[in-house]
Amino acid sequence: MAKRSRKNKEQPAPVAESLPEDLLLEVLARVPYTSLCRFKCVSKAWLALCSDPGLRKRSPQALSGFFCYARSDWNNELRFRNLSGRGRPLVDPGLPFLRGAWDGGVQTVDCCGGLLLCECWKRSSATSSGADTEFVVCNPATEEWTVLPANEELLQERNIIRLGFDPAAPSRFAVFVLVRGDGVTRVEIFSSETGRWTSKESEWGDLTSVVDHDDHTRFAFSFSLGAIWQVKLSMEKSHAWGR
Repeated sequence: MAKRSRKNKEQPAPVAESLPEDLLLEVLARVPYTSLCRFKCVSKAWLALCSDPGLRKRSPQALSGFFCYARSDWNNELRFRNLSGRGRPLVDPGLPFLRGAWDGGVQTVDCCGGLLLCECWKRSSATSSGADTEFVVCNPATEEWTVLPANEELLQERNIIRLGFDPAAPSRFAVFVLVRGDGVTRVEIFSSETGRWTSKESEWGDLTSVVDHDDHTRFAFSFSLGAIWQVKLSMEKSHAWGR
């Protein structure tokens, strides 16, 4: 019997490897994150390419869940809605990583851009004047948190506390405390960039009020051109906040 001859055929180089790296990054930046993780198994070069932090930030990611206020929840506590459709949610709404540090309790005050503002206390402060109560901004996905410096206005029930977040800079956030007497008299502002509180007085005195039906107003804070807040308020005079 005649033996079949085997011809060594040259394998063409993969198309992806012949592309310029900047063009390949543009293509991969449009690939879903789960697929990007699979591509890491192709080769060591692809592992390094797909592990680039800049590429991961640009990759489209499906919404796996979100925090919201339930309409029927009279306690006004945030709830996590799981949208993954399978298995356990990505985020544990019980925030066990915080409860391990504050055994007295953890209550979510506000949320913005994936960050949570929580009031935390230890058992020793359950019957005290709040000396051991702390306010914490955390990322429930990474389980990282920042403890805010003490500010007595945080503990006043009449005041409104809100969290602001800059999606373009994930490590940058601000906390706003609207100090109220007969009206909103000033705003206490904590900036993650400076790590301290600043105070802005109102030029209207007591002539500023919050537009909403109750104390649980949702504010839309934005960051632009170096200004760290924009707050919608009803004003009885057309003046600006003092700077």
